[in-house]
Amino acid sequence: DESDAEVMRKVDACVNDLSLIQRSAVLKRYGIAAVFRFPRGNYETVLCEAHVALMGMFAKKGVATA
Repeated sequence: DESDAEVMRKVDACVNDLSLIQRSAVLKRYGIAAVFRFPRGNYETVLCEAHVALMGMFAKKGVATA
């Protein structure tokens, strides 16, 4: 349980380190927030960029991805 809590803290920190638009896309994708609009129609692009950024951050923080 402590290990899971530590991983979640690391994940939260990584998400918070994203740019505002990337963080918004991630929060929308995972149902944490649904009020964000992407008027340029670039939601998918921003979400993919956010996931790539997160994979790099997770690797640096030692968060395993499967």
